[in-house]
Amino acid sequence: MKSETQSYVLKKGYLLALYPGSTALAYGTATIYNIDPTQLYSNSGNSYLYKMNVCYNDSNHLHPFEIQGITGPTTNVPECSGLTGGSICITVPPSSFGYIEVPFYIAPREGLILMDTQIEIYPNPTANSFNIACTIPEELINDFEVNIFDLNGKILLQTKTTQHADIDVSTLPANIYFVTISNPQKCFLITKKLIKTE
Repeated sequence: MKSETQSYVLKKGYLLALYPGSTALAYGTATIYNIDPTQLYSNSGNSYLYKMNVCYNDSNHLHPFEIQGITGPTTNVPECSGLTGGSICITVPPSSFGYIEVPFYIAPREGLILMDTQIEIYPNPTANSFNIACTIPEELINDFEVNIFDLNGKILLQTKTTQHADIDVSTLPANIYFVTISNPQKCFLITKKLIKTE
């Protein structure tokens, strides 16, 4: 560890090569879990780094003290610029010990299959419009086919949309509706309940 911040660049190409048959990869938001000691860890003259959960206090005493707790998850604030090709930057705080989690998502050739928990509609209830939010980055999936049905199964609206784009339902009367969401490849079909207010 160093007394200044350290930045690292993660390139997609190296990871994608580990998944033959995949067509794309995208990173999610990186989070940091770390301990910020008052001074750098020391090996105290030993031949190995002192136990990772123990460091010296901020005085000149030689007795170590236990580090209590780890902060996080904290959203990574990158300090790199000029990144290309979908690379991301990870910046590590100075004088810290910990780890970083970087979620990444792979798109197979046959298309992504999403689970019910990976898609939400918001706001719900709504009076005028709603949006689709997905836990998979827009870089991998951003085309959805949406159908809205009444309680009798009659289709009232069909549209194509993207993540976080408004879907207008202002002309529908106040009621409960069912919304089906799929991708153009029909790899998944997810149904959500929508409450329309006045």
